[in-house]
Amino acid sequence: AGAKRPLKLSDSLDSRLFILAVFPVDRSKPYLRPAQSKAGASTPASFKSGLTPIFFANDEDCLFFKKVLVDAAERYGLSIHAYVLMTNHIHLLVSPETAESLPKTMQSLGRRYVQYFNYRYKRTGTLWEGRYRATVIDAEAYQFECMRYIELNPVRAGMVATKGLSVVKHLVNADGKTDTLVVPHLEYCRLGANAGERQIAYRALVKEPMEAEQLSVVRNATNKGWALGGERFQE
Repeated sequence: AGAKRPLKLSDSLDSRLFILAVFPVDRSKPYLRPAQSKAGASTPASFKSGLTPIFFANDEDCLFFKKVLVDAAERYGLSIHAYVLMTNHIHLLVSPETAESLPKTMQSLGRRYVQYFNYRYKRTGTLWEGRYRATVIDAEAYQFECMRYIELNPVRAGMVATKGLSVVKHLVNADGKTDTLVVPHLEYCRLGANAGERQIAYRALVKEPMEAEQLSVVRNATNKGWALGGERFQE
């Protein structure tokens, strides 16, 4: 069952595992839309009112975002175990070393990336929709559900094939692809005695889509900042 109380960072560091959600600013302001050339290639982005807000206009934006996030996470002691960078939202699964690790990392990330984004696309103002949403989770009960929720996001959005192992080919935790952003969590390490065994076990976990009920539980907790775990974990 999902939790029904708000996150309290000070009383939840023992679990040291959080799922984060970050969204762009509200729809009442002008947003970025990549312009398309006749050949279909992305050209410098343009702003239009009333369009869906986005974080990234192209791969260069994603790469810079990841670089800034790696720098901030290493500096402030935040381990990232899974992530997805969608054009209109971001999810991270993280473990903070201290109570300051998470807020300082996100503050640094927001400051540097928004400055870059505004300069590049000649805009002003914030890019985040208020404060990021952080949900403390019971690692033993919900870590893998949260990893599936995060890493299968492109599948649910129709951006990745949904048959067989093609679903998980792109997953860092499933295929062993090197990614400086990802640090294996203890629960993930327990899946096998070596990297190959862990990847096989994780591929089996994420091969099938999440059940609707579990998807709803994780989504609601993430969007509302509720603790995610059983009754004893919520006490």
